[in-house]
Amino acid sequence: MGVRSNDSALVGGQQFFQDSVEMDSTTYLDGALVLGVQTFTDTGTASAAPTIILNKGSAIDLNLPDLTDDKIGQVHYIISKTAQEHIVRPTTSAGAWATATFDGAIGDNITTIWTDQGWALTGRGGGKAAGEDEVVDLPTIA
Repeated sequence: MGVRSNDSALVGGQQFFQDSVEMDSTTYLDGALVLGVQTFTDTGTASAAPTIILNKGSAIDLNLPDLTDDKIGQVHYIISKTAQEHIVRPTTSAGAWATATFDGAIGDNITTIWTDQGWALTGRGGGKAAGEDEVVDLPTIA
């Protein structure tokens, strides 16, 4: 994988970034990007990991806590690994949504980003098979 930036360190031929590097330049990524993962097997509160896996044989109630202004832009990709009706609740939402309830299919997912107004819901997807031009059983936003 090749990464080029003015704000990183090259160690042993590999590129490393610090947890809170501020980059004023363009960063180019040639190859795969592997994100950090937090897996939940019970109800809990999300951390800073961008990818969250919900993996329990019964429904999980996940809280998205408020963040500080220096975390604006933090993204969460929240994905169900089990066929359960998991619920995601932001402490503060950017918009009118208060919960996202997964439909009970493996692969159900939502994407959120932290803004100065709260958690913005930027996408949702269903894990069930659908035909062309069909949308089937997306997570319910309330």
